[in-house]
Formats: sequence, structure tokens, C-alpha cells
Amino acid sequence: MKVLLIAVLALFLLGCDQIDKISGFYDAVSEHNKKKPKVNVRIYRTEPTEEHRRGSVIRVDYPLGKLKIPADYYRSGDVNTTFGLVNLHITWPAMVGYRVGSKSQFDEKAMWLFTTFEEDKGSSSDDYYLLLQERIKNRLLLQPKISNGRIEYIRPSTKYPGLTEYWSTAFPKELKKNHTWTVYYLANDKGFVSTENNPLVIRCNFFGVAPDSLKDLSRRPCNMQWNIDDSMSIEVRFSAVVLDDWKTMYHGLKTFVNAIRME
Repeated sequence: MKVLLIAVLALFLLGCDQIDKISGFYDAVSEHNKKKPKVNVRIYRTEPTEEHRRGSVIRVDYPLGKLKIPADYYRSGDVNTTFGLVNLHITWPAMVGYRVGSKSQFDEKAMWLFTTFEEDKGSSSDDYYLLLQERIKNRLLLQPKISNGRIEYIRPSTKYPGLTEYWSTAFPKELKKNHTWTVYYLANDKGFVSTENNPLVIRCNFFGVAPDSLKDLSRRPCNMQWNIDDSMSIEVRFSAVVLDDWKTMYHGLKTFVNAIRME
């Protein structure tokens, strides 16, 4: 009888130990699944008017600065557990907000500014100039195994004066077939630089056989990546028709970004 009681007690203690382990495991999982605190970004409206009763100005306070954005340019904004996001909409070539210009996001003259803010380094991607240099390097190496990110054609742009075209594809063995190409446009004028002081590069995607003449470009997607500081980054998206006057677009964007930033 005594032996039986000892055995029951041992099983009970073993069970408690297993329960403690299981409990500890679920406590750890629960702790892991807890939402992290939001990043230090505030997005709010201020200065209400008759036209903008909720506020005519969108304020963004982020770790490295403050923005003051007219409501006419503001589409949406949000702060989640990893970054803050503000979507702005500009109508080209007047460079006015969508409430004043085109109200359709599908207008070929609409420009989107996806602006992100993060606590430390921002969601900034590599400067497009650096990406282009890497692809040129892959081309010069002439390594057949490098199929992703090689430059296949280089030529001065006849459609967009002042830019040089660098055609890149992920399928170098199928150059005669229709497929999507990434075309980098490099500004020849050294006065046009990115926010990181590298020569300006614009990236577009086209479908067809390279290097045929480019046709029907109005709605082809193009973009630029501007890293404003170590927290704020802007991905600018627009239709290729904007490249018809890319210098005006460049100066207009620089003016706009400088205007909304508060020292």
C-alpha cells in the first residue's frame, strides 16, 4: 500500500511538472503574440476651415521631423505596429492636390506619393542609381548564370530627351519574345540628382520586344524612390506620360517636399 501511494505521488508530481512546462510554453507564446507598441508617428488634422471642417492641414510628427501637408493632397494615412504611412496624390503638371486637380486615381496625370516613416531607418529602399549600377556590373561580368538583373540594351532616349535608357530583363535567353522589361532612365544632366545626391534614375516597366520603339506609354507604370532621411521615405508612382516633361516633374516634386517639411 505504501509503495502504491509513493507511485501515485510520483505520477502526480510528474504531471504537475508537465503542466508547468505546458503553462510556461503558452505564457511564452502569449507574450510573443502581444502587439508591439506603435512606432513613434502621429498623424492628425488641424486648422479647420469651412471647406475642410475636420482640418485643412494634415500634421505628421515622426522621429526625425514634422510635416505640414495641405489637405488637398492627402488621400489616407495610418500607423501600425511597424511604420507610419501617408498616401499623397498630386496632379501633374500643375502639381496641385487631387481635390483641386483630377479627382480620379486612375487619371494618367495622377502622381502617388507613398510616404513611409519608421522608428529607426525607415522603409527606404536602395537608391535606384545604386540598383542600376549593380545591373550594369552584372552585364559587364558577362556571367551567363546571372539571369536576374542584367542590363541588355543601353541607348539615348529619343522619346525623353536628356535621359539614357537601360533595358533590363529577368529572361536574357528570350530577348526576342514579348515580356515585361524594366527600363531605367538615367538623367544625363548632373544637376538632376536623387535625395541621396546620386544621379537621378527613374524606373518604368514595359511589355513588348526590346528595343522596339515605345508606343502607347500613357498608362505604363513608373516610379522613383526618394529617401528623405533615416526615417522618412517616398515612393513616387506615376504614368509614363509624365516623363514627357520629366524636368518639370522633378523640380515640382522637390519644391513640394521642401514645402511640407517643417524645420
